[in-house]
Amino acid sequence: MDQYGQWILLGGLVLVFVVMIMFQVRRRKRVMAEQETLLDRLRPGMRIKTVAGTIGRIRELRDEGGGQRTILIETGFGNNMSFMLIDFQAVLAVMDEPMTTSATTPLTMQTEAAAEDCKFTEMQKESELDAKEFVEKSNKGRKKK
Repeated sequence: MDQYGQWILLGGLVLVFVVMIMFQVRRRKRVMAEQETLLDRLRPGMRIKTVAGTIGRIRELRDEGGGQRTILIETGFGNNMSFMLIDFQAVLAVMDEPMTTSATTPLTMQTEAAAEDCKFTEMQKESELDAKEFVEKSNKGRKKK
């Protein structure tokens, strides 16, 4: 009888390990699906946070070919604006949605969003030359499609 008890205990331990592994696989699949939906929502104008903690606004989404996708983001504003080219997988979170107004948004929020949108447009005009230079430099040496 003692031998049967050992086999039952061993079987129970194996069952517990199998269930734990099954739950980990399901959790990993769910996290990957959430990350994929996050990446599909990305649009120019959105503020994002990278895994390194950098917060910036998306300027351009790029498909480099071979399944590799990159994002050109801008950080800072005015004379202190800089640009970074990051991999899609480096996006940790979306800080806000694109700046749009809707009928369901309260008026104060609409005016704040409109003011922020104008501010972004002004900053974009100021940095347009810098952005073009950065894009040209980052495209230098890249294979043409």
